[in-house]
Amino acid sequence: RKEAVTLYAELLMFNCTTSTATNTDWMKTVWKNLVSMLDNDSTQSTVMRAINRVFASTASPASIGFTKDVCAKLLDKLQNLFKHSSHSIKINALSCVGELVDTQKDIQNSENILINACNVIRNSQDPYLAGMALNCITSLLPNEVDNKSKIFIAFFNEWNKKNLKKNVVNIISSDNLAGTEALEQFCTFLKKISKMDSAKNTNTLINDVITDSVSYASISKNTMGAVSKCIRSLCFSSTDCLKATIDYFSQMILNGVKPNTSSTSNTSETKSGEFNNDNKKLQMALYG
Repeated sequence: RKEAVTLYAELLMFNCTTSTATNTDWMKTVWKNLVSMLDNDSTQSTVMRAINRVFASTASPASIGFTKDVCAKLLDKLQNLFKHSSHSIKINALSCVGELVDTQKDIQNSENILINACNVIRNSQDPYLAGMALNCITSLLPNEVDNKSKIFIAFFNEWNKKNLKKNVVNIISSDNLAGTEALEQFCTFLKKISKMDSAKNTNTLINDVITDSVSYASISKNTMGAVSKCIRSLCFSSTDCLKATIDYFSQMILNGVKPNTSSTSNTSETKSGEFNNDNKKLQMALYG
């Protein structure tokens, strides 16, 4: 079966390179067979990798028999794999969906795809899964802001009312994101968010990221760098946000907050914690 998948992919990619018009009926059959093979555990990963290879080979999927009907059926099966127990299957499914939503116009049921991608982030603190899911969400959200569109309404319902924002902040603030490929996917998503939301809400999000980051007992330089990069991405589209963030960190640097080092001090644990958190913010400002 795996050999059949590879052969199907080679046939489709060969047709991508030919300039001669070809009857697409046989190619539609190939796509139908590939989609059906996603039901088999032994061929799922092979099929998804093959589909990514095919899409990387053509700028016009319709020319190789990839119809809207095939796309809809393929997306349905791939979204079912978001819940698979295998980490690699989830990664491949998210990668494949990301490729489809990035290259295809007028995706059917795009709101459902967005919701399913949001659920991936909620159900896992894995930065790779979250990054892939955010990549899908970024591609699904149009560049032009339209707060009345179904996709925007669905997203902000997930973002604000269903705590997707909190899940994203938690991953940014943890030590899990720094040094991973997912960091760029997070930053791309945050840049898009900065275009869609108000400066006030973006400033609140920046504050949430900072506050959540310094709440950890320790924060490494790598994590500070990742957090700072995410904050810069949120400031991407708003000079107001950029100014507010620069002013905030400038005050931290100018004030030169010092830790409470007195061993005989009666300062409460809460107050000591505030000093430590202020120093983490100062470190982050200097590092960023």
